[in-house]
Amino acid sequence: MGGRRIPRRCFRLGGGVYRRRRRGKVGRQPKPRLVAPQTLCYAQVGKVRNTAGQGVEVSRRVVCGGPRRLGKPLRLRQLGTTLQTALMERWDGTVRGLVAPLRRRPRCLSWSHTRHRGQVWLVGSLYTFGMPHKSLRQGRTPRTPAMAIGLTDHIWS
Repeated sequence: MGGRRIPRRCFRLGGGVYRRRRRGKVGRQPKPRLVAPQTLCYAQVGKVRNTAGQGVEVSRRVVCGGPRRLGKPLRLRQLGTTLQTALMERWDGTVRGLVAPLRRRPRCLSWSHTRHRGQVWLVGSLYTFGMPHKSLRQGRTPRTPAMAIGLTDHIWS
């Protein structure tokens, strides 16, 4: 796993801790390290900009999983074959704006892990079922993402 940096949240998906055995009888115990799960697909998209701030080059690389395993979910969801992070960045920005403890410098904290997960779950449900999106509108009829994919026929209150 050399120089690859993978976020800690990825290891909660089934990864583990690898403890290497000591080679001899003396010396310090080797430090345990986190090992990514076998099913993890993780990619990075990097942008190079010039002095004026314009995008010059986009580099895409697969960190874990391999290009074939990462390309299959993209094709199944009809997202094309190129790696893009714009959708996840937009979703993270939306959640960060709606869940106060995730903001950059919050005035409130999540004291318990279960309460924090509950807040994120509630915001995800509200976003999907209760918040109409301007880009999904049909004529003058507002629609939510759940209405767009056919899960419901009305906006939940």
